[in-house]
Amino acid sequence: MGIFFNYANTLVNYGFAVIYVIVLTRFVPITQYGYYNAIIAFTGIISLFFPSFGVDNAIAKEAAEAHAKGGDVNPYYSAMMTLSITITMANSIALLATIPLLKVPSSLIPILYIIISSNLLNAFAGPMGFYLWLTQRTATQGKGMTVGSLVYRVSEIALIIIMRNVYAIAIASLLNVATTLSYYSNNVRIMPRIRHGLIVIRRNIKRFLNSGFQFWLATYLNGIGSSALSYLVYLYLGPQYSALFGISTVIIGAVSNFSQAVGNVFGSTAVHSRSLGGDVVRTAMEYSIAAIAVAGVLSIVAIAMLPLLPIIHIINGDYVAALPYAALLFGLSPLTALDGVYMMYYWIMGRGWSAVQRAAAGVVTSIILFIAMAGSMGLYAAVLASYVGFLATAVLYWLNNRPWSPRMWFTLTASTLLPTISALIYAMQPIYWPLPQLIIAIILVLLLLIVKPLPRSAVGQVPPILRRVITWFTH
Repeated sequence: MGIFFNYANTLVNYGFAVIYVIVLTRFVPITQYGYYNAIIAFTGIISLFFPSFGVDNAIAKEAAEAHAKGGDVNPYYSAMMTLSITITMANSIALLATIPLLKVPSSLIPILYIIISSNLLNAFAGPMGFYLWLTQRTATQGKGMTVGSLVYRVSEIALIIIMRNVYAIAIASLLNVATTLSYYSNNVRIMPRIRHGLIVIRRNIKRFLNSGFQFWLATYLNGIGSSALSYLVYLYLGPQYSALFGISTVIIGAVSNFSQAVGNVFGSTAVHSRSLGGDVVRTAMEYSIAAIAVAGVLSIVAIAMLPLLPIIHIINGDYVAALPYAALLFGLSPLTALDGVYMMYYWIMGRGWSAVQRAAAGVVTSIILFIAMAGSMGLYAAVLASYVGFLATAVLYWLNNRPWSPRMWFTLTASTLLPTISALIYAMQPIYWPLPQLIIAIILVLLLLIVKPLPRSAVGQVPPILRRVITWFTH
C-alpha cells in the first residue's frame, strides 16, 4: 500500500485545490495574495543558503541497509534529527535577521513567524518520515502526508472563508505540518539522542557527503532544468505563454507526482533488497514496467477528461488555451516514471554520478532544443524539448542497463505513444473530442491486459476494493 498512500497525498491536494481556487479568488484580494507569494519566494531564497547536500538522504540509505541486516538504526535516526534541527535553526535565525530586506506591508510580517514555526515543526517531522522510509513503512509515511494534506486543504478553505486574508493560508500550512508531526510521533516512538547523532555525523561526514551529494545534485538538476525552461519560455515567448506553460505544469502534476510516489517506495525496497543480496536489477525492472503502465493509464484518462475543466469552470478565460499543451505534456508521464525509478536505482547501487550525468544530458538537450525551435514553434517548442530531453535520458538508461525485456519495451512504447497520439488528436482537432480519446484509452487498456505489466506484489499496493481488477494486469 506504500505507493497508493504516497500518491494519495497528491490526489487529496488536487481534489481540494478546485474548491481552494474558487474561495481564494473570491475572498482574498489579488494584491494581498501577491504579497504572500513574495514572502514565500523570500523564504525560498534564504533556504537556498542552507542546503543539506543530500547528507540526510545518505544517512537514511545507510540506516536502511543496517535495518535490513538487523542492525541498530537509532544512531542514524539521531543523526538525521540533529542535522535537520541544526539546518532549520540556522535558516530560521537567518530569516529573522533578514526581515528588514522583506519589502511587504508590516501587517503581513507576522506571516513570516508562522512560516518559521512551520519549518521548526517540520525539522522534527522530516526525520520521522525518513525513519518510516528506512524501516520499510512507506505506507505509514504516505498516510501521514495524506492526513496532513487533508487537514491543510480543509482548514485552508474554511479559514479563507472566515478570515478572508492570506493569514488563512499560512495557518493552514502550520496545521498541515503539525498534523503530520502528530501522526508520525504516534508511529515513531523513539527519542533521538542529539549527542549520538553528532558523533555519527562527525565520524562519517565525508562518506555521507559523497553519497548524498550525488543524489541531491541529480534531483537539483531536474528541478533547475524545469525552472530554466520555464524562464526561457518567458524570455522568448513573453508573459502570456509563460502563464500557459506554468498552468500546464501544475495540471500535469496530478499524474507526474505518481512517479515520486513510486520512486520513494522503490528506494526503500531496493536498499533492503541490496543489503540482503537480492536482485535489485530485476526489482528495478519490475517497478519500472509497473510504474510506466500505471502512468500511461493515468495520463490517457487525464487527457480524455481535460476538456471538462472549462466546461465545469475549473479553468476559465485565457487559461483555457493551456489545455492542448497540458494534454501533450501528460504524455511524458511514463517517461518520468522510468526516470524516477532508475535515478533512485543508480544512487542505491553506488552509481549516483551516472544519475547526475543522465539528468544533465536531459536538461541540456531540452534547453538547447527549445532555444533552437522557439521562434518557429512557439510554446510547442517547450513541449517538444521536454519530450526529447526525457527520451534522451531514457536512451541513456537503456544503453547502461541492456537488455530490457520485451515486456519492458512493449509497455514503454504503448504507454508513451498512445497517450501522445490521444493528446495530438485533441490539440489538432478538438472538435472530435471525446470519441478518439476514449477509443485510444480502451486500446491501451486492452494491450496492457495482454502484456500484463504488473508483478504479483502490485496487488498489495492498492486498497482491497481494487485488488480484483489489478490481478487482471499481473503476470
